[in-house]
Amino acid sequence: MIDEDRCEKSMTDEERVHNFIFCVCAVMSGIIMCIIVSEVMSSHIYIQQLHIREDSSNSSYLNTSIVMDLKFEYPLYSDDLNITLYCAAYQSFSPIGYYVVPGFNDGFRTAHREAVVVPRGPSWDEARRRLAQGSTVELRVEMTTRFVYRENCRHCDNIRESEKCHCSDCPDATPVKVVADFLVDGSGEVSRIS
Repeated sequence: MIDEDRCEKSMTDEERVHNFIFCVCAVMSGIIMCIIVSEVMSSHIYIQQLHIREDSSNSSYLNTSIVMDLKFEYPLYSDDLNITLYCAAYQSFSPIGYYVVPGFNDGFRTAHREAVVVPRGPSWDEARRRLAQGSTVELRVEMTTRFVYRENCRHCDNIRESEKCHCSDCPDATPVKVVADFLVDGSGEVSRIS
């Protein structure tokens, strides 16, 4: 009878060891999966739409703006997004406009922002003339910012203040530069080159 009690007790000890090993394996698997998912889920910036909008309410001057619908995916804190718009002129690109999308913290959500660039300068005047004649114009969009991924935010002192990000002093902030080229034809159709 004493041997049976020891046998039952040792079986429960074995079960405890098995349960402990199972729990440790489950926790480690969860941690490894979180690391893999966070590495795979890199941030993305998409230009959903780009179009030229003209306001002809003032007949003496045609007010033109270039509107971009931007989409941001995956967890990040972002500094201000600096957008510079260039126009191809004389076999080089000349800057024609600039816009700043304020920094934001959208965690795991997808964010949408609109950027409205009011182009100016002789390169844009020439481009408008070519568009009016039905020719195509090449535009380049350059976006620069700094991202901090959510898991790195604990290293930064001032990550959030009223939903505004402060990545500039953060050693873990990653500088990002995105460049995309577009062709715009006289009908307003936009096609991406690169």
